[in-house]
Amino acid sequence: MDAYRTLLADLCREVGIADAASLIRDGRLVIDGTEIALSRGLGGDAEYVWICVDFGEIPRSKTLSAYRAMLEANLVAGGLDTGLLSLHAGNGRAVLVTRRPLTTALSGESLAHALVEYVAMAESWRARVCGVRDAPGM
Repeated sequence: MDAYRTLLADLCREVGIADAASLIRDGRLVIDGTEIALSRGLGGDAEYVWICVDFGEIPRSKTLSAYRAMLEANLVAGGLDTGLLSLHAGNGRAVLVTRRPLTTALSGESLAHALVEYVAMAESWRARVCGVRDAPGM
């Protein structure tokens, strides 16, 4: 089994997903109501796990303040390795896009912890910036 499939199988054990084959096939999982998409990709000469976390719909009344908050967060964050807020090309929802190097240092356990942190960030962002407390669905 290759490193990416092994990582996803380990992640499934960590978060209690019984069907690792489904995650390996479609790269989507939901943690505490927040949808996350995972994929494997290249960046330069390194291999990465790309992570896209649904931060939710931006209410029309909050569009300008949400976009401003996204830009400010991106200026502070500094790049893909720390995460960038963006708009999903297909549906216009706010998303966090980040990547983790696909190395032996990245385990199912460390990825699970990172995903839980991203979910907490999404919940905080929805409440603080958009005034929304309900979980999204991508």
